[in-house]
Amino acid sequence: KGSTKTKAVLHARSLIDGKCRSIEPPQPIAGTLIHFDIETDPLCGTSAEETYLWGFLVPPHGREDYEYIWHDGGPDEDCRAWHEFLEYVAELRNRFERPRLVHYARYERDVISRNARIRGDLNHPTIEWLLNDGGLFDLRETVVRSLIVPTKGYGLKDICKMPELINFQWELQESGSQWSVVRFHDFLNSDSE
Repeated sequence: KGSTKTKAVLHARSLIDGKCRSIEPPQPIAGTLIHFDIETDPLCGTSAEETYLWGFLVPPHGREDYEYIWHDGGPDEDCRAWHEFLEYVAELRNRFERPRLVHYARYERDVISRNARIRGDLNHPTIEWLLNDGGLFDLRETVVRSLIVPTKGYGLKDICKMPELINFQWELQESGSQWSVVRFHDFLNSDSE
């Protein structure tokens, strides 16, 4: 809440003193939370980026609870992975009570929308649920609405590293979406199966 001017003043103070400020209590997220992230390949050579990894961290959210859909590159594999994604999400809806796929920022929503549009699946029940009935939950919207943080932006890497919020540290300093694409292409160009 508050005006843009008030938020700008609070943000400036936050940058100066390095402290977070709460501007609105965050609302609890109803349902079973499933952490959701995707990786796409902007270098795939086709008109649309291919999604080579659909990742899900399901309850109870330990390392062993990470589930994913992967493909080895190419339009046919991308199509197969898309259909597997639709089936997998339908299965999650049966497996968990009121699942919510929690992501950070609009990217996941945009990629799902683009894939559904390209493949003629906008009316698919899973897509309807994800895009229109609350299946996706963008955590960034809650952060922006609830907090002023001492960072230049509200990117996930900056927010997660803050000790007073999450204090998550990546195991690899170079990890990130660009590094993921590099590693994916290393895999595609390797002789391993």
